[in-house]
Parts: sequence; structure tokens; C-alpha cells
Amino acid sequence: MPRNACAYRHISTFLTFEDATAAVHSYDSFRYITAYNYGPKVNGKVYRCISHESCGRRLRVAEMYKEDAEIPVTFQVAVAGLHGTRVSTQRRVGIDRSVKAEVDGLLTQGVQPSKCCLILGEKYAKRPQVLTKLPNEGQVRNRLMTLKKTKQQGFDGAVATDFTSSTGSSPPLVVVEQPLTLLEDSGSEWVDEDDHVDLDHTTGSKHELDDRGRLCDFDKEKLLRDITAFPGRPVFWNILKRTRYVDDKSEEIVTEWTTGQVTKWKTSENAPTKWVVQYTDGEKRDFVLEALVDEVRASAQQGLNVMNRPLSS
Repeated sequence: MPRNACAYRHISTFLTFEDATAAVHSYDSFRYITAYNYGPKVNGKVYRCISHESCGRRLRVAEMYKEDAEIPVTFQVAVAGLHGTRVSTQRRVGIDRSVKAEVDGLLTQGVQPSKCCLILGEKYAKRPQVLTKLPNEGQVRNRLMTLKKTKQQGFDGAVATDFTSSTGSSPPLVVVEQPLTLLEDSGSEWVDEDDHVDLDHTTGSKHELDDRGRLCDFDKEKLLRDITAFPGRPVFWNILKRTRYVDDKSEEIVTEWTTGQVTKWKTSENAPTKWVVQYTDGEKRDFVLEALVDEVRASAQQGLNVMNRPLSS
């Protein structure tokens, strides 16, 4: 798609590039990576959606300068294009950028990974588009190791600045097409160069994904294809919701699992299909396709009879 073919619509304005970037990655429940740097002075970026094949959705962050304004420099987020109709099997490796700064902030304050996950889960409990992007405890532990290693090595890059004041100016952007690195033997998991992922620390998460892939009935690509073709298939399937809290008496972190059932699905001309899950505690949640499939696979890994099949004796 030509870069000048999209008509962008302004969404919001921020004081820092970092805040604007976080807004991009929390705009909806889909995943975005850097497409290219933007502007004659390379003072912005354009992001593309990887949740759909050949997706036309773009989000742009642009630095705006008005000399006479009370705040002369701002960063505007704008949107253009529509999401594709075919779900992609590409997925990002590492912590999503919408919550990465928060994770780093908690970890550098000495918060343990398990507590970090609990804090984020409670904060975004009523924002399902962010909940689907929250990291698991293993990813947070990997991030903690990366931060410790980077601090010890004394890098001056983006990760090292997480340990210093965030009030400094943003590092200059470089005029270069942002490459994507395909992890060896990782299927369709993509690393955005902006993420500074330490590949040595992704091993554990990759093994977890490989283990899930051995559940042949719950192969992700197969589920995505089947449900896309037959959206009514997951109706009456069961999934789990995980809630973690601190016990008042023991002061230990308790994990509580609640079952839910897919009751219906909803379609719209300008929005992706969503499936409605009714949990036994009364809560209802809407899931887009990829999020639903991830929940189904995670629940199956816990041993839940997801598809309500007769259990063999």
C-alpha cells in the first residue's frame, strides 16, 4: 500500500512520544508493529496491524510543533484504513508495548513478577482490550532478567534509560525501514526491533508455546481457520478465567479459576466478529477471534473439558 494512500483521522494528543506510542498499542485488542519512520525530520512513526492478513489499518504518531502554542511540542496519534477480514497467525514475542513501560516501572521498583501480574490484572480488569495483552508471569520474569543484564552491562540504549529519569528528551529516531526478525523454528512469532528482546531469555516462553502446540486438537492455526469458517462452532465451549488476589489472613497470592461458557457471537460491518463468554460469577466478556482461541488453548492446557466432549473412562 502506498504510504500516501491513507487518509488519517486524528485520535488524541500527548506530551511525550512514549505516551503516544503506548496509546497506539492500547488502541484496540489487536497487535501492531513498526511499519516505517515518518516525517521529513523523522519525528514520527507509522504502525501496522499484524493481527490480520494484508491488513490496511495504520496508526501514526507524529510530532507537531506550534511556536505560539502554550505547549509548543506535542505528539498526535492518528488512524487510517480498515482491519483485514482474515485473521493472521503472526504474533509478537515479548511484552506488548501498551503495558511494557508499566511492567518495567514495577520491576525497577522491586515488585516481584507474580505481584506485578496481579497489579496489572486488577488495574485493567474492566478493560478487556488491554487484558488480552497482559504478559504472563514467565514473560515478566524474562523481562526482569533482561533489565538486570542490561543494567549490569551499562548500555545507554532504550532499555537502560528505564532506570533513569523519564523526563529527558526522547532519543532521536533513525531513518531506516524497521526490519522484522523471524525467530528460528518459532512458527509465526515476530519480534519488532523496537522491543529490544533478549532472545536468550525467550527460550522458556517458546518451550511453553511448543508444549501447547502438542495438544493437536487445539492447534492455534487450525482453530483460527475452523472458527473463521464456522463462527458458531465454539458456542457452548468452556474456558477459564484466572483471578489472583492476596489472601487477607495468610497474605499469600491466591489464584482462583472460574469457568465460563461461550453463549453467542456478534458481527458488525465495521468491527471484527466477537464471541460472548458468560462466567459462573456473572461476568460477561467479549472476545475477538485470536483472544478467544488463546483462552481456549490455555484452558485446555489446564485440563478443562473445553469442547464438552464425553470423557473416556
